[in-house]
Amino acid sequence: MTRVTILTLLCSALLTAQAPDREVLAKIRTEGLEHSRVAPVFEYLTIELGPRLTASPAHKRAAEWTRDRLASYGLQNAHLEAWQFGRGWSLEKLTWR
Repeated sequence: MTRVTILTLLCSALLTAQAPDREVLAKIRTEGLEHSRVAPVFEYLTIELGPRLTASPAHKRAAEWTRDRLASYGLQNAHLEAWQFGRGWSLEKLTWR
């Protein structure tokens, strides 16, 4: 076999292996458009919990909520990683002049 023949066979094998499965793509599209959980998650993290500075109590609540949510989706071993940041932050008072 020549190099060109081998290259042609290899390329055709790669192309057929990557042919899209239209049924799988349709299922993914349906799941994303009709059963998406993105909006409620986004709303909770941005509106309910609000801004989160690193190492703040709100940051901890958001991380724990996200861990619990991922576990409820069936992810195994959803956990928080220990991370040393230093001093934490929290907004105790805000005034406008």
